[in-house]
Amino acid sequence: MRSATRWCRRARGGWTISWTRPGAADVILYSYLWRHEAARGEESGRKDRPCLVLAATETPVGLRVITAPITTKHHEPEQLVALPPRVAQHLGLEPGCGVVCNDLNRFTWVGPDVRATPGGTPFYGQVPAKLFEVIRARVIANAVPQTNRDG
Repeated sequence: MRSATRWCRRARGGWTISWTRPGAADVILYSYLWRHEAARGEESGRKDRPCLVLAATETPVGLRVITAPITTKHHEPEQLVALPPRVAQHLGLEPGCGVVCNDLNRFTWVGPDVRATPGGTPFYGQVPAKLFEVIRARVIANAVPQTNRDG
């Protein structure tokens, strides 16, 4: 499990919470915007949901994070990679959930859509490396565009 939050001094005074930066295979709580919602002009996710971090890459503008949503319901079940019951339980997620492999969000960390879990950080935990590689390969094979959440 990732470390808890830490307090950082803002450049203009005052204090703010700084979360540990995510890495590939982390599961975070995030207000996910589905591609079909973005296509209709929506800018905010309708629901906070667990999301798998597929990549976290340092860029000149900050840490760019790519996420895939985790859900129990999906309109294309063949695009879902099920989380084994023990993994879902370890993460504190409902049994029967899976990672959607044909819809992605991209944003700069930390971003306004990252949410805190009841534990006070956005992190649920991590998926096992072998499962992560299966999911990553499926996402790459789909070659889906990413919904850019940076506005």
